[in-house]
Amino acid sequence: MDDVDHSKPALPVVPDKCGPPTISLNYLLDFAIQQIYHEITVLSELLPKKLDGDRKISLVQFAHSTRMLFVKLLAVVKWVKSSKKFESCAAICYLLDQQSQYFIETADRLVTISREELVMARLPAFQVTAAVDVLTQVFPISMMFFTSSHFFISKHWM
Repeated sequence: MDDVDHSKPALPVVPDKCGPPTISLNYLLDFAIQQIYHEITVLSELLPKKLDGDRKISLVQFAHSTRMLFVKLLAVVKWVKSSKKFESCAAICYLLDQQSQYFIETADRLVTISREELVMARLPAFQVTAAVDVLTQVFPISMMFFTSSHFFISKHWM
């Protein structure tokens, strides 16, 4: 039996600065708490001036917006549990970006070499008409006509 390794090639480790942008959960929680604190502070200043029905509506709206904010945070936390699947996608994108950069650098270097170092390494302009005259020695070039890959001699000269 062959001992051929059919495993997938290892993907490169994505550096922190090159992967997708991330925000720590601590920062998200801090932002949510600050937003709720701001809303409850504004609510505490405005509620005494409102009527009883408007107070109830404002409290329900505050409770609903707070609940929705924490539901979003819960969704993020649950998604993070399954985010390992997406780390391989980030590694693949990083690998493809690396390969793309290698192609660009290689093409740029080849252009630089051809323009600066290989200026004299050009093919000369070949004298095709003179070569045909020398090879045929009988027929002037005006009596021949060319197609894509063949040339023909006029029947007048045959």
